[in-house]
Amino acid sequence: IGNGAATATLTYNGSGDTTDRVINLAGTSGGAVLDMSGTNTLTFSGNFTATGVGAKTLTLQGSTSGSALITGQIVDSTAGATSLTKTGSGTWTLSGANTYSGDTTLVAGTLTLDNKLAIQNSALNCSGGTLAFSPSVTTPTFGGLSGSTGFSLPTTVTGLTLNVGAGLTKTYAGTLGSDGTGITLTKSGAGVQILGSTTFAGSTAVNAGKLYLNGASGTSAIAVAANATLGGTGSAAAATATIASGGLVEAGARGQGMLTLGSLAFTNTGSIAVTDIGNYAASPAIRVLNSDGLTTGGGPGSVTFALRGTAPAGGTVHLLDYAGSIAGTGFGAFGLDTSGLTAGPRALFTLTDNPGYVGLTFSVDKPVWTGAGGGAWVTSPSLTVAPPANWTLASNAATPTNFIAGDAALFDDTAAATTVTISAADVSPVSVTFNNTYRDYVLQGGYGISGGTGLTKAGYGRLIVTNDNTYTGGTTINGSVVQVGDGGTTGALGTGPIANGGLLEFNRSDTIAMAGEHD
Repeated sequence: IGNGAATATLTYNGSGDTTDRVINLAGTSGGAVLDMSGTNTLTFSGNFTATGVGAKTLTLQGSTSGSALITGQIVDSTAGATSLTKTGSGTWTLSGANTYSGDTTLVAGTLTLDNKLAIQNSALNCSGGTLAFSPSVTTPTFGGLSGSTGFSLPTTVTGLTLNVGAGLTKTYAGTLGSDGTGITLTKSGAGVQILGSTTFAGSTAVNAGKLYLNGASGTSAIAVAANATLGGTGSAAAATATIASGGLVEAGARGQGMLTLGSLAFTNTGSIAVTDIGNYAASPAIRVLNSDGLTTGGGPGSVTFALRGTAPAGGTVHLLDYAGSIAGTGFGAFGLDTSGLTAGPRALFTLTDNPGYVGLTFSVDKPVWTGAGGGAWVTSPSLTVAPPANWTLASNAATPTNFIAGDAALFDDTAAATTVTISAADVSPVSVTFNNTYRDYVLQGGYGISGGTGLTKAGYGRLIVTNDNTYTGGTTINGSVVQVGDGGTTGALGTGPIANGGLLEFNRSDTIAMAGEHD
C-alpha cells in the first residue's frame, strides 16, 4: 500500500473476516490507510512489512459499525521509522509485539493495546480519542510520551515503562494520572524523556537514559540506577530520590531551572551535573526540602559536581540548597569536576559548606613576583614553567608560573629580587599592585606597562620607576612612596589620573609634562 510519496487507502466494507495477507507499506514517504468501514471484526493476522525505504505513517480509521484487530507485527523499514495514527470513530486493537519506532498518535476513536509491547518503541501522543488496555495488559511499555494532552491510566494498569531509544528526546507537556491508587513508572532506553506533571502516587525508577521531571510530581520514591540521570525543573516534594553508585542528578533541564526534591540520598559514588553554571547566580540549582534530607554515602570526593558552561568572574553560586544538616558521610563526600567550564586560565573554584547550602565560590588566581628567574618581566603564551621562575601562584607559593597577558600582577615583600626589568616588549596586565613595606622595588627597562590597566602602590616601601609606562587606568598611591626617575631622563607613570594618598617624588634631570588628573 502506497507508492513513492503517494499515500494509498485499503477500505473494508464486509461483515467481518480474518486475513493472513501481508500488508506491505511500500511507499517511501507515502503512507498507508486501513479503513474499517464494515461490521463485526476484521483481523489482520500476518506480519506487516515496509519495503519502501523512508519514514511513513500507517493510519487506522473507520466507523463504530465494526472493529479491527492487528495480531501481526508492525515494523519500520530498513531506513525510516513507521508512525501510526488512529483517526475515525471506530476501534482498532494492537495485539502484536510491534517494533515500529515512529510516534503513535491517537486523534479520535479508540485504540486498544492487547499486548504490553504493542508500542514498546513508539512514543504515545494522545491528542484525542480513547486509549484502552486489555485486562491482561497491566504493565505496558511505551517508546515514550509526547504531546500536551493529559490522560489517566486505568485502574488495571499498575506500571508503565517509558522506553526512549538512543538519540531520541520525547517531550510530554500534559498531566499523566492514574485512576487507581498508583503506578510504578520506569524509564528505560538510552534516550531522554521530558515529563510534565504527574498526579499518581507510587514509585519511579530511572534505569537508563535521562528522565526530566518538569512539573509537579506525586511520586513517593525515585530510584536512579548507575549511568542513568534524573533532572528537571519540577518538584517531587514527597519523593526521596535514591541515587545508586554511578547515578547522576542534573540540575534543572539542560541548564535551565531548578530541580526540587523532598530528600536526596547518594548511596556511594555519583554525580550532580550543573549544565550551565551561569544560570544559577540568583537561584539554587537543586533544592532539598526535608530537614536532614540530604545524605551522602561515599568517601571524600565520591559525589562530584560536574560543572559546565561559562564561569562567572567572581562570587558564589548556590549549587544545592538543603534543610538541616548533611547526613551520612557529610559535606566531605562532595568533589568538583570543572573540566567542562569555560573560564580564564587563572580561574579558581572552591566548593564551600555553608549553613543551608553547598556553594561554589569563583575567584581569579594571580601571579606573585619572586624575581628568582633572572628578574625579567615578560609575557608568556603558557602558564607552565620549570623552576626557578620569576613568578609563583598566590594560591600556592610552591607552584612556579609565568606571566600571561591579562594577569593581575602582584609584587610584595616575599620576592627574592626586587628589580623588575621589562626589556622584551610592553606587558599588559589587568592590574598591577606593589604592596611592599620592608623592601624597595625598581621598575626599569626599555619597555613598560601598557593597556587599560592601572597601578596601585601600597605599603611603606619605595617604588622607583625608571622606565616609561603608557597604561591609561590611573595610578593610586596609598600611604607609600612612588619615585619617578632616578636622576636621568627616563621614568614615567601612565597617562591616567593619579590619586596620591602618599608621597609622589620626581627625580629626573629634565622637565616633564604630566597628563591626566592629579590629587
